[in-house]
Amino acid sequence: MTKEETYDTHVYVEGRQRPLPVGMYTDEHSEICSIRFGNSFTLNVVSPQDLITLAQELETFGQRAMELHYGDDSSRMRAMSEEMTRLQEKLEGAGVIEPVDRDAEDDFVQAGIDAREQQKAARMMKGTVSAGDWKDPSDPVNW
Repeated sequence: MTKEETYDTHVYVEGRQRPLPVGMYTDEHSEICSIRFGNSFTLNVVSPQDLITLAQELETFGQRAMELHYGDDSSRMRAMSEEMTRLQEKLEGAGVIEPVDRDAEDDFVQAGIDAREQQKAARMMKGTVSAGDWKDPSDPVNW
């Protein structure tokens, strides 16, 4: 029995309403890695190392295309933050929403954090924490 590796995915391409199926294949008897784009084109890459190099070049090109079309991450985040602030001010000015007191909101959140920490400390002092009460602090559900 021949060992093989296959992987199937889909990619949206120009001129098609549905994504194009892309199938990838290699086996233990050849280093060639075949990438078949639908029924129209197959790219046979000579070795897995060359395939990895191609993947890195595609990632580099993809990052450059993202920056060209959408700007870098920091400028996108800055533009989004400015737009959110502008919309909030507009909604507040129109009376649709109440103005937000950021200091009061931060104080409220901190008070909740402090209360939760006090409860946890009280349980620890009483020795009532069991193995079933332990929560993974790195799990976002427990934040």
